[in-house]
Amino acid sequence: MKSSIQQDFEKYAERLSETGHRTYKTDVIKSLIAKLKNDEDQEIESDLEELVGQLADPPRERAEQRAFKRSLDAIQDKVKKVFGYAEKGSLKAKYIGIGITFGLVFGAAIFNQTGPNDPGSGAGAGMVIGIVIAIIAGASEEKKAEKKGLLY
Repeated sequence: MKSSIQQDFEKYAERLSETGHRTYKTDVIKSLIAKLKNDEDQEIESDLEELVGQLADPPRERAEQRAFKRSLDAIQDKVKKVFGYAEKGSLKAKYIGIGITFGLVFGAAIFNQTGPNDPGSGAGAGMVIGIVIAIIAGASEEKKAEKKGLLY
């Protein structure tokens, strides 16, 4: 990865406000650049260079900001596919989404058979159980990925 990308990023990020840092996820971009320092992929490098270049004159319109975030998401997907790297917290979020889905389904199916006739009570209980299991599984996966050096 070219060091010029990191230098340009630092120069542009320095000018952003605190809100700008949150809007453009500069902490994620910074850790991604640092993680890719010793890795080579022309397509990812050019996409990242283009993304960082947009910070020279940050998008102000909502549609442009969404396009910026979609570009960052696309780069993260490519990085995941090529190198196997994932953003910290993304594995937990993935497991929580799965846990909520399964918790709602199983809670509605199982708890409503034994509980009151209120259809929401089983789904709510199942969702809580699903989230708890998902958090445990997600935290375990994140620890494994961190030990392997796959998080940024």
